[in-house]
Amino acid sequence: PDDGDRTHVLNRDELDKLAEIMGIPSQEVREALTSRTVQVGMETYHKPLNASEAAYSRDTLAKGIFSSIFEHIVETLNTATQAETRNDGTFPVPGMRLASVNILDIFGFEANEKCYFEQLC
Repeated sequence: PDDGDRTHVLNRDELDKLAEIMGIPSQEVREALTSRTVQVGMETYHKPLNASEAAYSRDTLAKGIFSSIFEHIVETLNTATQAETRNDGTFPVPGMRLASVNILDIFGFEANEKCYFEQLC
């Protein structure tokens, strides 16, 4: 909620779970989501975010996490299927078929209020 110009995290349990998964203190996650750091000369200030700024910060973090997970999955699958090399590490011979897994990331699903696994399949 918005308390004038200051936004607060409502669900501390979810914040703590996120911080644990990310491996950083809850306080740092809270500050990152509810304030921004401004440096003027040698002075550093923490400016509170209003509700819409905090929501934008939250959404940006979520998209960054999704992007990192997606890239990790693709890299892991490519490595597991040797999508770009043969068993001996050389580039595939012309005409040789390699095992592959294709993933289609459809732009726009993140705009849905709720996303389900069935939308991916």
